[in-house]
Amino acid sequence: MRERSTAQPYAWLPALIVTVIILTGIAGGFALRHFERNMVTLAGQSLSVTASNIADELDRLLYERYGDIQLLAQSPQFRSRDVEGMAAQLQRMKDAYPVYLLLDVTDAHGRIIASSQPDRRGLDQSQASWFQAVSTSHAMQVSDTPRPSGPGSMLSIQFSAPILSPTGELSRALTASVGLPVLEDVFQSAIRAFDASPQFKGQLEWQFLLPDGTVIADSILHEEGRVNLRTMRLPSAMLVTSGKPGYVEERHLRRKIPVITGYAQTRGHLSLPNLHWGVLVRMDYEDVIAPIHETLWRLAAAAL
Repeated sequence: MRERSTAQPYAWLPALIVTVIILTGIAGGFALRHFERNMVTLAGQSLSVTASNIADELDRLLYERYGDIQLLAQSPQFRSRDVEGMAAQLQRMKDAYPVYLLLDVTDAHGRIIASSQPDRRGLDQSQASWFQAVSTSHAMQVSDTPRPSGPGSMLSIQFSAPILSPTGELSRALTASVGLPVLEDVFQSAIRAFDASPQFKGQLEWQFLLPDGTVIADSILHEEGRVNLRTMRLPSAMLVTSGKPGYVEERHLRRKIPVITGYAQTRGHLSLPNLHWGVLVRMDYEDVIAPIHETLWRLAAAAL
């Protein structure tokens, strides 16, 4: 009589199931990594575009102010002897365009003869860098180093223009200060547009840099003028000087977590000189990949 097999039917099934689970886990891990990299690439490109849009908008805004001062310097009012009329015109300009903190007109020696702030009349500006530059070059100047100016020592950008006599000599000089908060509004507008995107959730951080890497505007700590990111060797601050927009994965200097930073540099606009300011816009790495993990958890829960 033939012996009856003692092997249990389907004894191989548990091993098969374990193998399938392991292979599925490996495949899922590769798929997860692939999706994460795609998401990081998409986020990086979006952050780069946002930084580029901010840089372009800054160029446009500064060019408009540049043109304002050029036209204002050509006004016949500033070639007359009516200093009260000059002051009134400066005040009208400031009222029409609140972006200006103050506007001054000096004589050929650098003494203020008219201002949108009457108490500045008589101040000596002959040693100011803007006046020295205008009196030497007889050309329009834009300061790329914001300095305290106006009410509350607010940081500002200086636009200055010569007012020449018929013989081409310096007769007077006009200068205007644009408050840094106006430039910060450009950042906020772009950030709101990014936040409206349904693809990414999480808080964006932005920074505005001078060419040497000094922070002149900061959305979080407001360490204007006190931090130099190039000195600290932050990758995005080093890359932004290339002039080409892009993005980089780096480690946040303060929070010590992975972030993705888009960067771009201003390029100037027509006759406006390129100030080579840098724009950084960053997002936490975890915020970028969080939607993928949420989706996978839902799928896993449904599978279970």
